[in-house]
Amino acid sequence: MDGVQIVFIITLIIGFFGTIIPMVPGMGLIFGAILLYGFYDSWALYSPIFAVVAGICTVIAFAIDYLAQALGAKKFGASNRGVIGSLVGGIIGLMLFNFVGLLLGAIIGLVAVEYYEKGDLAQSGKAALGVLVGSLVGIILQAIIAVSLIAYVFMKMIF
Repeated sequence: MDGVQIVFIITLIIGFFGTIIPMVPGMGLIFGAILLYGFYDSWALYSPIFAVVAGICTVIAFAIDYLAQALGAKKFGASNRGVIGSLVGGIIGLMLFNFVGLLLGAIIGLVAVEYYEKGDLAQSGKAALGVLVGSLVGIILQAIIAVSLIAYVFMKMIF
């Protein structure tokens, strides 16, 4: 095992933990590592098709971040405008403060819109709880995607 393979494995592991830890762009690291290592070893370990599948999984994982929060908010009683506020707040938060901003922006956007529309802070808080629950579900789904990609790579390395 050479130094590049060791860095590749470490990057995949950090990527996995990044799906759980908000400040680390986990799926982006995993996809980047898969893509770069594929070019490095001329696609001997896995095919370029796997890299495309990993890219699609990465896009799906990023979408899960947004959709899981919105669906969680909706399930906990947020209005349609509140869900839109959550999505917009999450996008703005992501641009300004990285992945922690995604969660905080989604909560702030949701609570602001819900409180403006309904004037009920308790209901706004309940909807914000839905964002947190949705985020947790999203983290679990992203971790499953990450484990699947990493397991495939490790199986190819071993066998």
